[in-house]
Amino acid sequence: MIETSYNSLDEALGELLPYSTELKNGLTSHATMVAEALCALGKQEEVIPWIQNYILGMEKKPPAQEVITDENWKGALGKTARNTDWVLFFEKELEHASWKEVLNVWVDRLSPGFCADATHGIIRVGHAVRSLSHSESEIRIREFAEALGRWACTYQVLPDQRTNPLFIGRPRAAISKVRIVPKEFRKYNGTIVSALEDLDQDPNFSSVISMVDLSGDIGASISEMTSVFANVFLENAHDTLGAIVFTHGVTSLVAFRHLLPFLAEDTKRKTLEYAWQSSCSLYVSFGDPIPFQAKEKKILDRETLIDMAVRNGDEHTIKLTEACLVENEIHPDPVYFLASERACQLLKA
Repeated sequence: MIETSYNSLDEALGELLPYSTELKNGLTSHATMVAEALCALGKQEEVIPWIQNYILGMEKKPPAQEVITDENWKGALGKTARNTDWVLFFEKELEHASWKEVLNVWVDRLSPGFCADATHGIIRVGHAVRSLSHSESEIRIREFAEALGRWACTYQVLPDQRTNPLFIGRPRAAISKVRIVPKEFRKYNGTIVSALEDLDQDPNFSSVISMVDLSGDIGASISEMTSVFANVFLENAHDTLGAIVFTHGVTSLVAFRHLLPFLAEDTKRKTLEYAWQSSCSLYVSFGDPIPFQAKEKKILDRETLIDMAVRNGDEHTIKLTEACLVENEIHPDPVYFLASERACQLLKA
C-alpha cells in the first residue's frame, strides 16, 4: 500500500487560487487534480515544484457576471463563461450545508453530464472529495466548490435513448458491441468536447447506455469498467491525442469511485450508467483498435511506474498511473500496469 501524505496539498491549492480552470492554450487545467494525485502517490515533495512550473501556462480567473440562485441555476448550466458565477454559488451553498450534503444533491443533478469538459468535471470533483475525506480544511472546501463549478459550467449531455437493445451484457461483452464512428464521419476540430457534441448525429450511439448490465455491487462494476477501458486505452492509444483521450475513460471512472461512500444508492446507480455511457463516447469518437499482446510484455512494479510517471511529468500520465494503481489495489489486473507504462511512452510534459 502506498503511504500518502497531504501536507503539501493546501499550500498548492493556495498558490493556484488566483488561476482559472483554463490554460493559455485553451485547454483545461489539471493543476489541482495532479497536486492531489501526487499526494496520493506518496510524492508530496513533487507537488510544489510541479505546480510552480505548470502555473506558467495558466490563465487568471475571469470576473463574475451574474448571480446564480436556486431559482435560475438550470439556465446557467453548460455556460463556460459563467465558471466564476458557479464557484460563488457553490461557496454560498457550502456556507449552509456540509460538503457531503452538497455533493449528494449535485452529483444527482449533474450526473447526466458525466462527460462534461471531456470528464474533467467529475474527475476534479473526485480528487477534491478524496482530499476532503483525508482531512477537511477551508482551502479544500474552496477547491470542492471550484470543482463543482467547473462541472456545472461545462455541463454536456450525450444522446440517451432507453431502448430494448438486441444485446445486453456485462461491460467486457458489451464493449465489443459498441459501434465506432467511421473515421470519415468524425468532425474533431481540436477538442474532445467537439467530437462528443457530434454524437448527436450518430444513429447508433443513443442506445449504448442501455446495452450494459451493471447490476450487483457498484464497486465491482466500476472494477469491470476500469479494466475494460484500460484495455481500450492499450488497443486504441497510438499517439499523443489517443493517449490523452483514452486516459479519461479510466480516470473518470476512478474519480466516481471516490464519491461512492457519500452518495445515496439511487444516485450511485444513476451515475454508474452515465459513467459507462461517457467512457463509451470517447471510444466511439476516437477508437482505432489494434489488438494488444499483453503476454509479450514484462509487467513493471508499482514503484517503478510511479517513478516513471513523476519523471515524465505529463499531467495525464501522472493521473492515469495513480488511478490505475488505485484500481489494481482493489482488483489486481496487469492491464492497469500496462496502461500506465504505455502512457509514459506516449505522453511527455
